[in-house]
Amino acid sequence: MAPEVIATRLVDAQVIAAGTQWQPSLAAADGTAQLAPTSWGQVAWRIRQAWGSRWMPGRATLTAATLQFEALPPVRLLLGEDASLELDLRGITHLDTRSLPLGGEITATVPGAVVRFRCRGADRFAGQVRDAVRDARRR
Repeated sequence: MAPEVIATRLVDAQVIAAGTQWQPSLAAADGTAQLAPTSWGQVAWRIRQAWGSRWMPGRATLTAATLQFEALPPVRLLLGEDASLELDLRGITHLDTRSLPLGGEITATVPGAVVRFRCRGADRFAGQVRDAVRDARRR
Protein backbone atom coordinates (compact mmCIF):
# COMPACT_ATOMS: atom_id res chain seq x y z
CA MET A 1 0.00 0.00 0.00
CA ALA A 2 1.42 3.39 -1.00
CA PRO A 3 1.89 5.94 1.79
CA GLU A 4 -0.60 8.78 2.02
CA VAL A 5 0.65 11.95 0.35
CA ILE A 6 0.44 15.01 2.60
CA ALA A 7 1.63 17.56 0.04
CA THR A 8 3.39 17.80 -3.29
CA ARG A 9 5.13 20.70 -5.04
CA LEU A 10 6.95 21.37 -8.27
CA VAL A 11 10.41 22.39 -7.12
CA ASP A 12 13.98 22.94 -8.13
CA ALA A 13 16.27 20.87 -5.91
CA GLN A 14 19.92 21.16 -4.97
CA VAL A 15 21.98 18.73 -2.87
CA ILE A 16 25.15 19.77 -1.10
CA ALA A 17 27.17 17.05 0.61
CA ALA A 18 29.17 17.79 3.73
CA GLY A 19 32.13 19.94 2.76
CA THR A 20 31.77 19.70 -1.01
CA GLN A 21 29.00 20.03 -3.55
CA TRP A 22 27.84 16.99 -5.49
CA GLN A 23 29.73 14.37 -3.55
CA PRO A 24 28.99 11.02 -5.21
CA SER A 25 27.43 9.25 -2.24
CA LEU A 26 25.09 10.87 0.27
CA ALA A 27 23.74 7.71 1.88
CA ALA A 28 24.18 8.25 5.60
CA ALA A 29 25.11 5.29 7.79
CA ASP A 30 21.73 5.47 9.55
CA GLY A 31 19.88 5.62 6.22
CA THR A 32 18.52 9.14 6.66
CA ALA A 33 19.62 10.31 3.22
CA GLN A 34 19.27 7.71 0.51
CA LEU A 35 19.95 8.49 -3.12
CA ALA A 36 19.21 6.50 -6.21
CA PRO A 37 21.89 3.90 -7.03
CA THR A 38 23.60 6.15 -9.59
CA SER A 39 26.06 8.83 -8.59
CA TRP A 40 24.31 12.09 -7.74
CA GLY A 41 27.52 13.84 -8.74
CA GLN A 42 27.22 12.47 -12.27
CA VAL A 43 23.55 13.45 -12.42
CA ALA A 44 24.29 16.96 -11.21
CA TRP A 45 27.13 17.38 -13.67
CA ARG A 46 24.84 16.40 -16.58
CA ILE A 47 22.14 18.78 -15.39
CA ARG A 48 24.66 21.57 -15.04
CA GLN A 49 25.97 20.93 -18.55
CA ALA A 50 22.46 20.80 -20.02
CA TRP A 51 20.89 23.69 -18.11
CA GLY A 52 23.90 25.59 -16.78
CA SER A 53 22.54 25.18 -13.27
CA ARG A 54 23.09 23.10 -10.14
CA TRP A 55 19.33 23.15 -9.52
CA MET A 56 17.36 20.18 -10.83
CA PRO A 57 13.67 20.62 -11.72
CA GLY A 58 11.30 18.03 -10.30
CA ARG A 59 8.55 17.19 -7.84
CA ALA A 60 8.82 17.04 -4.05
CA THR A 61 6.36 14.73 -2.32
CA LEU A 62 5.77 14.74 1.43
CA THR A 63 4.39 11.66 3.18
CA ALA A 64 4.09 10.87 6.88
CA ALA A 65 7.55 9.26 6.85
CA THR A 66 9.53 10.75 3.97
CA LEU A 67 10.27 13.80 1.84
CA GLN A 68 10.92 12.56 -1.69
CA PHE A 69 12.25 14.27 -4.80
CA GLU A 70 11.94 12.96 -8.33
CA ALA A 71 13.31 14.75 -11.38
CA LEU A 72 10.79 15.70 -14.07
CA PRO A 73 10.38 13.20 -16.94
CA PRO A 74 12.27 15.33 -19.53
CA VAL A 75 15.22 15.52 -17.15
CA ARG A 76 15.18 11.76 -16.62
CA LEU A 77 15.09 11.27 -20.40
CA LEU A 78 18.05 13.62 -20.83
CA LEU A 79 20.01 11.84 -18.12
CA GLY A 80 19.01 8.34 -19.17
CA GLU A 81 18.91 7.36 -15.49
CA ASP A 82 17.01 7.88 -12.28
CA ALA A 83 17.48 11.16 -10.40
CA SER A 84 15.58 10.77 -7.17
CA LEU A 85 16.10 11.40 -3.49
CA GLU A 86 14.29 10.21 -0.37
CA LEU A 87 14.79 11.72 3.08
CA ASP A 88 13.55 10.01 6.22
CA LEU A 89 11.75 12.80 8.12
CA ARG A 90 13.17 11.60 11.46
CA GLY A 91 16.67 12.27 10.09
CA ILE A 92 16.04 15.95 9.32
CA THR A 93 18.05 17.83 11.93
CA HIS A 94 17.24 21.38 10.81
CA LEU A 95 14.66 22.99 8.54
CA ASP A 96 14.85 26.59 7.42
CA THR A 97 13.06 28.81 4.90
CA ARG A 98 13.85 32.06 3.18
CA SER A 99 11.80 34.25 0.89
CA LEU A 100 12.76 34.76 -2.73
CA PRO A 101 11.21 37.11 -5.30
CA LEU A 102 9.13 34.35 -6.94
CA GLY A 103 8.56 31.99 -4.02
CA GLY A 104 10.92 30.69 -1.42
CA GLU A 105 13.62 28.24 -0.50
CA ILE A 106 13.41 25.39 1.99
CA THR A 107 16.68 24.03 3.38
CA ALA A 108 16.62 20.60 5.04
CA THR A 109 19.75 19.43 6.85
CA VAL A 110 20.36 15.72 7.30
CA PRO A 111 23.52 13.94 8.47
CA GLY A 112 26.09 14.42 5.72
CA ALA A 113 24.07 16.67 3.41
CA VAL A 114 21.96 19.75 2.91
CA VAL A 115 19.02 19.56 0.50
CA ARG A 116 17.42 22.74 -0.82
CA PHE A 117 14.09 23.10 -2.55
CA ARG A 118 12.92 26.26 -4.32
CA CYS A 119 9.21 26.57 -5.00
CA ARG A 120 6.14 28.76 -4.82
CA GLY A 121 4.34 28.46 -1.51
CA ALA A 122 7.57 27.48 0.25
CA ASP A 123 6.44 28.83 3.64
CA ARG A 124 3.30 26.68 3.59
CA PHE A 125 5.16 23.61 2.31
CA ALA A 126 7.87 24.08 4.97
CA GLY A 127 5.15 24.26 7.63
CA GLN A 128 3.73 20.97 6.38
CA VAL A 129 7.21 19.42 6.44
CA ARG A 130 7.80 20.68 10.01
CA ASP A 131 4.49 19.19 11.16
CA ALA A 132 5.28 15.87 9.46
CA VAL A 133 8.80 15.80 11.01
CA ARG A 134 7.31 16.41 14.47
CA ASP A 135 4.71 13.68 13.95
CA ALA A 136 7.30 11.20 12.58
CA ARG A 137 9.49 11.71 15.66
CA ARG A 138 6.54 10.99 17.96
CA ARG A 139 5.95 7.60 16.33
